[in-house]
Amino acid sequence: SSPRVGVAAPSFRAPAPPAAQRHRAMWGASLLLAAAPALARAGPSLSSCGAASDWLTSPTFEVSPDPIDPKSPFSITVLGNLAHPLTNGTVALDLDAKVKIFGETLLDDKVKETARFEFLPGFEAGATKLVVGPVSLPGKAPGGLDVQGKIVIGDVSGAQVACIALDLHLELFAAPLTAGLPAPDSVASPSSCTKPADHMKDLEVDTSDGVALRATMDEDVQQMSFDAELKVKYGFFSVPVSLSVPVSFSPGIKKGPIAVKCGLAHSVRSERGHGGRAALPEISGDIVWNDAGKEEIACLHIDETPLAAPTSAGPLAIVV
Repeated sequence: SSPRVGVAAPSFRAPAPPAAQRHRAMWGASLLLAAAPALARAGPSLSSCGAASDWLTSPTFEVSPDPIDPKSPFSITVLGNLAHPLTNGTVALDLDAKVKIFGETLLDDKVKETARFEFLPGFEAGATKLVVGPVSLPGKAPGGLDVQGKIVIGDVSGAQVACIALDLHLELFAAPLTAGLPAPDSVASPSSCTKPADHMKDLEVDTSDGVALRATMDEDVQQMSFDAELKVKYGFFSVPVSLSVPVSFSPGIKKGPIAVKCGLAHSVRSERGHGGRAALPEISGDIVWNDAGKEEIACLHIDETPLAAPTSAGPLAIVV
């Protein structure tokens, strides 16, 4: 049977994918969470590239303001009507991506990858609305992010659910840097900081094949926030990042059992390698999932994870 970890365990120590894959997924998610973007070009940053047969009908993808003013809060809104319930499917990335931080190019690749996902009880058919924000950006993430291409969500049957076109050209704030310690040689794993009083009960996590989570929610959740207190360290430099991301999702997450499984992405091709540049940044701190009353739902602690950067694009863990 697959190894499992309960809430009481201090950390997730189940057999995991190769460390570089875990770190790239975690670092990528944290960078997007902590980025302070200023869109440099006119035109929509997000738009629909779907067909009339898509399950998500009358879709709207909006960034406001667009372009983003880094000195003002911004929001992302997704609207539509889901024609059928969705419990499992695929997320396919077809992107040209370039990421820079502290003046180093960490990624300059054609990213074309597909990953499976499962979510129970699933996304209900009917009106769907997701609002991320308003988010006030911290202004302490030196670097840049350019992404062009599309993300296609599909059902396991092969039907297309939605297609999202991205045309993001982001400049991240420069910030005063404080000296940090030299990077250690070990690789640490994320760990649960979920508490017995949290609204997510009986949490079990299996990392033997991607990421699988089982738990029981003791309340319905539509309004929530993800609050991060992180430190991003690159060599001898470190930047503290404090960020709160409000999220509103309708019809929401219902009280009762939930299960999420996210497979490792299959990389189809990569046209441009990383070029063997310096190590990826280290990330440490806590990300807390809170409900509308600021009561904790769950908590994830991230340890510092210094790694050599990969020489070419590899699998990622896509988490939804």
